[in-house]
Amino acid sequence: GLRFSTAQLKQETGISDLAFREGAELGLFGPQPHSSHEVEIAFALVVLEAFGIQPRHLRGLKSATEREIGIITGVTEPILRKRAPDSTAKAAHVSREIAERFGAIRSHLISEVIDKIES
Repeated sequence: GLRFSTAQLKQETGISDLAFREGAELGLFGPQPHSSHEVEIAFALVVLEAFGIQPRHLRGLKSATEREIGIITGVTEPILRKRAPDSTAKAAHVSREIAERFGAIRSHLISEVIDKIES
């Protein structure tokens, strides 16, 4: 629930002006005040930058995420249209469940590559 100014976010995380600007262009950071989620994103960008990965390299990741959101929205819109008392809660539950499954598949695919590197 904490909120941060851009200056506070940069000071707290050590994110560079360039990385912050590129992240904002990708839609990773909204207008001030910034949420604690945006602080986590900034920390992640700082760590990725240490590996030579810049926010601009994440365009494909963002596009894939937007496709996942489109799928989730397609599944949950009919639930929300019913306007039943529990529609919102059911749609939120279904959204979280689908997101978890997408995450599990993504994690598995990445783990397979890491396993190949290790062997």
